[in-house]
Amino acid sequence: MIVKGQSKKNMQRAVELLKSGELVAFPTETVYGLGANALNSAAVDKIFKLKGRPYEDPLIVHIAGPEHLELIAEPLSQASSVMAHKLMKRFWPGPLTLVFKKKSCVPDNVTGGLDTVAVRVPQKLIALALIRNCDFPLAAPSANRFQSMSPTTALDVEKELGSEVLILDGGSCEVGVESTVLSFDNDHPVILRHGGVTQESLESVLGVKVKVGSKIKMAPGMMEFHYAPRKPLQVFSVGEFELFIKRKSKALESGALLCFSKAEEKRFSKKGFKSVLVLSPRGRLEEAATRLFGALRELDEGKATRIYALEFPDGDLGVALNDRLKKAQHK
Repeated sequence: MIVKGQSKKNMQRAVELLKSGELVAFPTETVYGLGANALNSAAVDKIFKLKGRPYEDPLIVHIAGPEHLELIAEPLSQASSVMAHKLMKRFWPGPLTLVFKKKSCVPDNVTGGLDTVAVRVPQKLIALALIRNCDFPLAAPSANRFQSMSPTTALDVEKELGSEVLILDGGSCEVGVESTVLSFDNDHPVILRHGGVTQESLESVLGVKVKVGSKIKMAPGMMEFHYAPRKPLQVFSVGEFELFIKRKSKALESGALLCFSKAEEKRFSKKGFKSVLVLSPRGRLEEAATRLFGALRELDEGKATRIYALEFPDGDLGVALNDRLKKAQHK
């Protein structure tokens, strides 16, 4: 059931449900999350069952501020702690998740059986109010079926999970892709998942090179196949797509094309596609990010039988967007 998240009555209702061990979907600046009391193993178990999510896939724990970190996480080494505090000062609240050693109070099903816990402070005021009113952290993956596209509106959540879950409506998500996940490996910062905070931004704050290590340890959102529409999706660079069109021109008539910019639309729109959708007419990655999952849903529900998508420029936020497209790709 979708209700207005700004309503005090609805907020109180959500808090009561969470305190009683039930689930509530709520907006963050990245995507909508499906929340449960992170310290209640039975409540967290309901997340996995409703989403159909494998238990080895860890969840992100959302807290209301850095001052609550000591409740669930052990201190880092001195060097890593200095870096973590720089990042928290700059990016919390916001789309950055940091990985810490967990305290024993955090149930194993939250962390996928790992001894680490992924933590962030969401920026959306409704999310922060919900956590503060609960007075406990919330475990909250994206509010969708496992491997499906992440929801960026309340209606997306209802389409994914049905109307039995209480959904706090906070409008569209401002960032539109999940948070960046970063850990410290022997005092070296390592990106485990690209997201709303770019590698360049992290390096600017830390003053050191940030590694990318998808296989170092398991973290939320690291499955190779994820974020996928039901219809077949193929992803191409512009050059690859030019060659594909020459070989498969007749196949395009039943397909839809997802473009980054107006320039790409102009280049390919006359090739006979059933539909062409542009994420950012002006070619802005931030705008494309807010529209990506919604656009994929729109094309998935449209008349085309398959979806073709063009890669984003491979830098800054484009890295995270290409990550989402490639994980969603299937034939």
